[in-house]
Amino acid sequence: MRLMAAIVTETTDLNSTEALKGLDKAKSKLMQLEDAVEKAWAGMKSRRQALPEKTNFYQQVFLAPEYFFSNQRYANDRFFDHTTKRHVISTLAALARNYPELLIIPGTVLWTKNAYKTPWIRAEAHGAPNAPRYQVDVKRSNNALARIGGISKTKFQEASNTPGWSHQGPYDGQESSYNLPYWYLKEADKHQTRIAQNVAYVCLGDKILKYAKVGNFQEVEGESGTIVFAPGNIEGKFTIGTVKYSIEICRDHLIGVIDKSATGNDAHVRIIVSSYIDNEKASIMNNAIVLHASTEKHGEYRTNPSDNSLFRVGTDPVRIKKDSGCKLIAFKDVTSTCRLYDIEVDDKTLGIGKAPIKFTSSVISPVQHVH
Repeated sequence: MRLMAAIVTETTDLNSTEALKGLDKAKSKLMQLEDAVEKAWAGMKSRRQALPEKTNFYQQVFLAPEYFFSNQRYANDRFFDHTTKRHVISTLAALARNYPELLIIPGTVLWTKNAYKTPWIRAEAHGAPNAPRYQVDVKRSNNALARIGGISKTKFQEASNTPGWSHQGPYDGQESSYNLPYWYLKEADKHQTRIAQNVAYVCLGDKILKYAKVGNFQEVEGESGTIVFAPGNIEGKFTIGTVKYSIEICRDHLIGVIDKSATGNDAHVRIIVSSYIDNEKASIMNNAIVLHASTEKHGEYRTNPSDNSLFRVGTDPVRIKKDSGCKLIAFKDVTSTCRLYDIEVDDKTLGIGKAPIKFTSSVISPVQHVH
């Protein structure tokens, strides 16, 4: 098999888009993505035409880094609203259908949804002007509470009650003595609470899966209003044909979401999208191939030169396990920030075979509504 991977390495808020926000910002990033995918696909097509006859099948991947779709990241206004997110998803769906044999993971999308409803608008229209202005969206609030206090806290040992990391909002100096996210969600009508998520959409053909970031690293620090981060609670695993993939978003890799999973670190191809996190040496040794889209250029170094336990292996876009039988054949820049890697995969050593290029199994869920 040949695996061709187009990987974007860039800072996520480029100068050309910093002044944009909302739908205009999303459309700008979608245009950038569509251009990069088009050029990457052309490069892949050219490489396929040059493949030796012994190569009987291939898979192709496009990756962008974390926060690729964020509103104004450095203005503490990082999250798109729900309507803008829907536009992004619908455009991603159309893009994926145009390239049905290309796995597209365009970094992550930051977005929020309200934990409250506005029934007064409908009530006023029906002659009831004194109806409550806001009402808790009980289903959304309870779902967020379950994610905050469930597997993402106990299994992955992530703090869920730290101001700036898991929530922002009004404080009275006693925030350490009670669970603010709980009250912000239970009293969402009072605080007009928004639920924040950091999601990687995994697109292939006519299907889109979603993987929500588990690791919480100052996800809502500085955001205006009352906002609560809802972490993911599912390991990012899926299979295309017979090739097993895993995905982690930045801090997920550091805290070992895949390594602590019930089925273990068994992926042939491990994908990391970050801003940024180092490849953990101990974690990636079981994967034949690691693909990493980051906002930082790669490079090997040690956090502490005197302590081998702190060894990091940088943010190299491609790392191949020794004795896996896989090898990097060639690489080529397709845009100023996107490079195409052509990797030869040893089918027999990895126990994979030719199969249709489609999702055949998945731990993560499909997107329910594509608008």
